[in-house]
Amino acid sequence: MISHIKGILKFKSQEYIIVEVSGIGYQIYIPLSTFFNLSDTEEEIKIHTHLHMREDSLKLFGFLTPDEKEVFELLINVSGVGPKIALAILSDISAADLKDAIIQENISKLTGISGIGKKTAQRLVLELREKIGVVSTEKAAGILDDQLLSDATSALISLGYNPRDAKKNVNKAIESLKGNYTLEEVVKKALTFF
Repeated sequence: MISHIKGILKFKSQEYIIVEVSGIGYQIYIPLSTFFNLSDTEEEIKIHTHLHMREDSLKLFGFLTPDEKEVFELLINVSGVGPKIALAILSDISAADLKDAIIQENISKLTGISGIGKKTAQRLVLELREKIGVVSTEKAAGILDDQLLSDATSALISLGYNPRDAKKNVNKAIESLKGNYTLEEVVKKALTFF
């Protein structure tokens, strides 16, 4: 699978771009949100890609953010929504706004997207509400854990502990506490491992 492409932007249109990497030009289909945020041609870009395979074709779809790519991949797994419709959706609404509309079951906001009728909007909510909720929660938890790890490690280093040992013991503390915990609780628990 091609996760991303980094190269020189040789051509851009509202439908697709061409990125040249080592003399090979990759044609990548994009949503309008990506088009409007692209740099000028002949500049280096990094684009997150999804390779869509069908019996009769291979197509690359590209996005400036991993979040857009993630939403695109969720959308194309909904029955009746292919890559063309998924691109149209992401051209009309941001990935974050789409997630919010699905989680909040906002059918009227979804039917406001061109090409999305009431049945498709209901199917999006039905098939994606839990998946998007889980993805958002996991991401938020990951960010919080990373921040907590960093803060707790810094606290232990400021107390004079070795940075490598501090990080290792903070990781142990987070694993042993399981669930909700404060910075103070993590630091206290980590101190018991020295």
